[in-house]
Amino acid sequence: MRRIGMVSLFVVLLALPGLARAQEPAPEPGVVDALKKQIEALQAQIDELRARLSEIEESRTAKETPATTPLLNPDISVIGDFLYTGGRTQPSVVPVSDGGGLTPRALELRELELAFQAPVDPFGRADVFLTFTPEGTEVEEAYLTVLSPHSLGLPPEVTPRLGKMRSSILRINTSHTHFLPQADIPAVARRFLGPDGMSQPGVEMQWLLPTRSPFMELTAAAYGGSDGAVFGTNQNYLARLRSYWDLSDTANVELGISAARGMLDPLGERTLLSGSFVYRWKPQKAGAYRSLWWQTEILKVADAGDLAQHPLGYYSFVQYQLNKEWYVGGRWDWTDIPTDLTAHETGLSGVLTYFPSEFTRYRLQLGDLNQPELGQFLRVMLEVTFMLGPHRAHPF
Repeated sequence: MRRIGMVSLFVVLLALPGLARAQEPAPEPGVVDALKKQIEALQAQIDELRARLSEIEESRTAKETPATTPLLNPDISVIGDFLYTGGRTQPSVVPVSDGGGLTPRALELRELELAFQAPVDPFGRADVFLTFTPEGTEVEEAYLTVLSPHSLGLPPEVTPRLGKMRSSILRINTSHTHFLPQADIPAVARRFLGPDGMSQPGVEMQWLLPTRSPFMELTAAAYGGSDGAVFGTNQNYLARLRSYWDLSDTANVELGISAARGMLDPLGERTLLSGSFVYRWKPQKAGAYRSLWWQTEILKVADAGDLAQHPLGYYSFVQYQLNKEWYVGGRWDWTDIPTDLTAHETGLSGVLTYFPSEFTRYRLQLGDLNQPELGQFLRVMLEVTFMLGPHRAHPF
């Protein structure tokens, strides 16, 4: 009896699912068709996603091939600088090539700069700047910066640079034409270093000193000389100490002293001494589009031997940011004439600059100048600068 009861119970349990399905209502024909359409639509979306994923994988594979890796494609930029010069001037009297302050052309493409910048490998970065001017084509700078000093057996605080580069005897000398705070270079830089500044082949070592506050950097350099107005093609050496510290969250100060020494035939050895002062102020948050930049530099030359002359010159400029796009400023110049210590040059200039974007700039500069070659005169300069492509930030 017990076996019969268990068999009967087993038969009942097997029959229950069938009875439950028999009691469920049959699905309507329209519901089945709707479900089929939804499944087909989902299947089409899956096929589309698979196709997109395949395209992404193919594109990623192509980008990772050595032929198109970004490391082999340098950042290339083109910067054009147009300049109009007018006013009561006599441009033909003192051309720029002779150290005069006047351009011989009223309207010109003063400079077109072509820049190539990229890491060479994990250990170094190359920067090459070619300039095209009415006087010709020139390699303005071309140098290799060693990013891994330990690869040369140097401490990590030392950063070597090798190639042709601008000397830091004056802070303003390291700025390219398009990065100048005014339309022209200060008179002391033009008279002592030449109209195009002093750029020479050589080796530089920048050492970050182990100081917490202020930040201090020591630069030692050896140059092979160039056709500049200071040392000619003779070898010369430079040492520069730069310090920087924050006065507050909105203001900072930078001080620098430099000394350069080399041979200048037939005058013997020549020594240049310079000092720089920079004050920057930029408020935070609500005053993001307000700033103040004040920079002053002085340069003195000491010549050994019987021709012991000590010409000097200096400049000082202030620039204030009015809003996001407009800047106003002024500069005072005073300098001896290195070839004639009985004469000197002075100038007072006002500058208005408009930045509609980071790729274009418009600048108006009015100057009351006094040069020994021309006497006192007025000058107006209108500068337009544009940039194409990426361009790395200039040294701070």
